[in-house]
Amino acid sequence: MRKSQATGETGFAVGPEGQVDVASREIEDLVDAPQDSNGDAPTEATEATPAPAATPKVKRGTLPEGYITPVQFAKVLTKAELHTDKKGSHEVPPQMVYSLINNSPKENPFPIQTVTDSNGLERKVLVEAEGLAWWAAKNERTAARKANAAAKAAAPKPAAKPKAEAAVEGDENVEAPEEFVGEVVEAE
Repeated sequence: MRKSQATGETGFAVGPEGQVDVASREIEDLVDAPQDSNGDAPTEATEATPAPAATPKVKRGTLPEGYITPVQFAKVLTKAELHTDKKGSHEVPPQMVYSLINNSPKENPFPIQTVTDSNGLERKVLVEAEGLAWWAAKNERTAARKANAAAKAAAPKPAAKPKAEAAVEGDENVEAPEEFVGEVVEAE
């Protein structure tokens, strides 16, 4: 065994091939010593009287009547099948609802509110009916946008405008408009 350079205590040594050499006496001491759940040697007090079970403190309190969280709203949308993704699934992940909350257009903001729950914490919530109305309006806006894009794609494209008649091939005495008159820069 080698002594630690920092503390001077004996510990383990690393061999030339990376193997660890631990003194067998230290291993026997560790194996024979009784330990509790923390890895420490138990004391007389902990063995004689067990600690009372602590009740876990609830982080989130109950919401006022009529309000739901964005995660609960995602579950309502999934259950009502108000969304269909490209694969045909009706599942609405909570991330989608939070994304819509943060990225909704300014002219149609998501109906999110901040209320205080029973533990006194500020929480972002919404009224289910307002959220469903916003979702229906969002679906209508999306459908209208898709219909406009399809109509624009199906419309015939206008013919290209004819070039100016002054620039006839072979005519070297053509005057350039004033906006193009100026210093000539050659390309490299």
